[in-house]
Amino acid sequence: MATAARFDLDIRQFDIGNAFLYSDLNKDHPVYARLSQGYVELGFLKSGESSAMVAELDKALYGLRESPLLWHNEISQALKEAGIERTGEEPCVFTNGKILVLVYVDDILILSPRQEQKAVDKLVKHLQSKYELREEEFKWYLGIRVIRDRPNQKVYLCQDAYIEKIARKFKRDGATISIPSVPISCFPLVNASGIAARKILDEPIARTSRRSQPVHPIPLLN
Repeated sequence: MATAARFDLDIRQFDIGNAFLYSDLNKDHPVYARLSQGYVELGFLKSGESSAMVAELDKALYGLRESPLLWHNEISQALKEAGIERTGEEPCVFTNGKILVLVYVDDILILSPRQEQKAVDKLVKHLQSKYELREEEFKWYLGIRVIRDRPNQKVYLCQDAYIEKIARKFKRDGATISIPSVPISCFPLVNASGIAARKILDEPIARTSRRSQPVHPIPLLN
């Protein structure tokens, strides 16, 4: 979001329906599933047959341990076909040097300069040819409300909905909040330069400019 605000990038948001089902399971490690009673009710099986039969899965299903990895490999390959490569630093960020694609499971953000709109449209058509792609207005992302002030190059990430959800969960919405105040006390300013405790801290702190190991233990001396 900071990159989009800083460089005034367009942001388009997409969602892929039933994403995991687009991934093929490894045939060398087959997965089998019992057939549910629904196959009998729909007339595909006779009564009693469903409990005695299993089916080998061709596609990854939600709940399988390997499904997230298989889907990530699938979407990575689809983006690679469009010339969008995965970055070395972050496996969920893809780029071709001009367009940024962020992937979080089935939620996709495409960030691009205005002049790359045709390239983005081409990428979207490529993904639409493979998946059920739905474009959404960029106001929410991963449960976070997004407010963009584009003229001033600012993006605000608001978690008010999450806070309200937690308040409702623990029945604190509408509750009267008590904030007790601590009495303000006044003490004379003391020159602490000669106090031993101050020196105990000052001495090792000065050493951290040359050796970083004491940085974490020093606060424990206070």
